[in-house]
Amino acid sequence: INHDINENVKENEVIVELVTDVEQAQLEQAQSKLATQESMLAAAQAQLSSVSIKLENAKVNYERNQNLIKSGGITQQVLDDSHFTYDSQHADQTSSVANVKQQENKLKELQADINYNLKVVERKKIKAPVNGKILSMDIKVGNNVSTTQSICDFAPDGPLMAITEVDELFADKIQNGMSAYIRPQGKLDTLATGKIFLTSPYLRKK
Repeated sequence: INHDINENVKENEVIVELVTDVEQAQLEQAQSKLATQESMLAAAQAQLSSVSIKLENAKVNYERNQNLIKSGGITQQVLDDSHFTYDSQHADQTSSVANVKQQENKLKELQADINYNLKVVERKKIKAPVNGKILSMDIKVGNNVSTTQSICDFAPDGPLMAITEVDELFADKIQNGMSAYIRPQGKLDTLATGKIFLTSPYLRKK
């Protein structure tokens, strides 16, 4: 709990942070997997580069042998072998391209997992929606918190107007222009001070 009653806070300032041990562990695990996956992608890309060089060399050798066979410079077996090597390197390149694509997709999945875990951790921080003041704090350190539970009462910055009720025993003593202070019921903390500018005779149910 970073703030207490009557403290001013600015927009997006963290008021309360929930425990995120599990979420942080999941985030660190995803980040660790990302580093490993980046290495695997780099290895796959290096393999593709190596295979591409071999394929280009096999292509040049095969085309050269096609010219040599016409002049009788090589045997048919040599041409067939170079053709087989070229086809084999071409298949290896296709496989390497697919492997690189697979590693890239897995990297994107891990990056998405990290982004998700980051958002989960961030959502465990309860922030001030706008500039304002904490009026009450309804939780203590160590409390369990549910999604429907009130954390605190918060008043945004702006002209302050408080509507309150005075016991009928003292109603005839209240007049416009009188100084006043407001406290939570049964407490001595002063939440606000000001002057009375409007009174009404309406008697509410008690």
